[in-house]
Amino acid sequence: MQKIILFALLLLSSTTIYAGHTIDAYFISAPAQLIPQLDENRRKDLIDFHNAGVAHHIVNQLGGEVLIDTIDDMQITVKLSSSSSIQIALLPVADTVGVIAVVHTVSLPAQDSRITFYDTRWQPIENGKIFTAPTAKTFLNKSSKKTAQQAADLIDMLPVSYVISGKTLQAREDLKTYLPEEVYERLAPLLRKTPLSYTWNGKRFVR
Repeated sequence: MQKIILFALLLLSSTTIYAGHTIDAYFISAPAQLIPQLDENRRKDLIDFHNAGVAHHIVNQLGGEVLIDTIDDMQITVKLSSSSSIQIALLPVADTVGVIAVVHTVSLPAQDSRITFYDTRWQPIENGKIFTAPTAKTFLNKSSKKTAQQAADLIDMLPVSYVISGKTLQAREDLKTYLPEEVYERLAPLLRKTPLSYTWNGKRFVR
């Protein structure tokens, strides 16, 4: 009898731990400064509507409409307004959730993202330990060093959007939207035709 009770307690404990590692739980528990538009109750409402199969938006604290764009076991993407979104992705380390990636993206109108990383207690992890952000030269095709430098000199700011899918992070520049047309036309032949792709190796994103 004691063995049965002990087994039941262990099963309940493991179920509780697993439940605490769901994407829903991390979205709801994210620090307020990461999603200031949504308090915890509004986040819970958003998840409840989705789990009930209701495609429903809620109103954020600034009066804008918020809805879940995509969600699966390891990531959630939420449109916070007509021009901003947040993606929270869980990254495995040794067969358990070890790192949380948070991608904030704005479209004003060029798409530009900021990515940050946290442990499972929402303590910040230095970005450089997880991911090396691309530079302007990273998005150039195989040109001569002189040509590459000339091209990089045309870029005063580099708008880059990030999207995480499974263990892959894609980085895509949006210079066409950002730069004046005549400048972009000079630059376009030197740019990569495909986004940069990084793979999660259990410790960091690598190309």
